Amino acid sequence: SGLEGLAMSGYADMSYIYNFAEPSPNSTTGLSSGTRSSRGRVFDTEPNGFTQHVFELVLEKPITDQMPLGFRTDLFMGDDASVIKSTGLGRPATAGDADFDVQQAYITARAPIGAGIDFKVGKFVTLLGAEVIESPANWNFSRSYMFGFSIPFTHTGILASYPLGEWGSATAGVVNGWDIVDDNNKAKSLIGNLTLT
Repeated sequence: SGLEGLAMSGYADMSYIYNFAEPSPNSTTGLSSGTRSSRGRVFDTEPNGFTQHVFELVLEKPITDQMPLGFRTDLFMGDDASVIKSTGLGRPATAGDADFDVQQAYITARAPIGAGIDFKVGKFVTLLGAEVIESPANWNFSRSYMFGFSIPFTHTGILASYPLGEWGSATAGVVNGWDIVDDNNKAKSLIGNLTLT
């Protein structure tokens, strides 16, 4: 059937974070000063309390030899959604809104050229960096400065990947910049990587 091979997965992440610097409360609001009270942090910003980081639900139909078309969508809910949310996706959040993001939504296809060229079209996580958004797959719970402040989280565009046998794979693509769904200029950005195993 058309749904054969459909996979569903997900995870929930909640944490308690203690800040030994004990940020002082803002005298007007009673809250810590600034929008991010633990300075220099991206995902672990709330000091001395519990944070509902994320509940993620993934639906995926991978490409197979029998079916060269597939898709994936990652629904992302919780405090971390406001951190990774792309510009131009949905309406701007207002006070009281639940934090929600479509972290990934793309279609995949395999062209029977050589060993097979895999295409990905839509919104997908970046190829860049050693760390990832999903905390269970990240070696560093609090994430590094490089991950939080100097690389993109997601891209919207098209990627093409080609296997290099036992050596690895090569990927190249054209995207709307980074962390942006609706392009805000006439230029496109190029992205790529070479993975060696």
